[in-house]
Amino acid sequence: MVQVTINRRELLTRSICAGSLVCVGSNPLLAALSQENDSETHKFQAKSGMTYEEVFRFAFVRGYIPIMKVLADRVGLDVLQKAAYDAAYEGIKDRPFPKRDIPTIAHTFKNLNPHAKQMLTMEVIEDNETAFEMKVTECLWAKTFRDANAADIGFSCICNVDYATAEAFSPKVELIRDKTLMQGHTCCNHRYVMKV
Repeated sequence: MVQVTINRRELLTRSICAGSLVCVGSNPLLAALSQENDSETHKFQAKSGMTYEEVFRFAFVRGYIPIMKVLADRVGLDVLQKAAYDAAYEGIKDRPFPKRDIPTIAHTFKNLNPHAKQMLTMEVIEDNETAFEMKVTECLWAKTFRDANAADIGFSCICNVDYATAEAFSPKVELIRDKTLMQGHTCCNHRYVMKV
């Protein structure tokens, strides 16, 4: 066994150095630990306390709608509608679905995520292998855009893309609809059918 002898001066010197390192190092260490805890409750993750309607007004009325109005004035509403259609088509065409048939569409609408259920009120009218029809009687998009006097933008950029998603989902599926809340009707009458 090797015996190490440290005199008092060496002991004090080493202790002071070690103590200084702990003190100097503790602030960054504590900061790192608190950052780790803060990352669990980062401000971006904090609950906002906003209703769905307030979120829509914040997102659409304060940002999206004014931008789309300027764009529509500059390039035309038809160009804006076509761009929204194309974007929706591209966003859905390569998504993996178990099947690309009417029952898959029906399953999607009958099993909306909890957020979508807060934004739409719908009733299933018909549900079989060749047709799925639903009636939407409340739509937060329609309410938001109509309240902002922007139903034309809403129809072009929100409602019209339903046709693009149907077409991208399957060229054998057709969406038939002649009423929308966005246009001031009492409901949206979505009917998905297999083309003959």
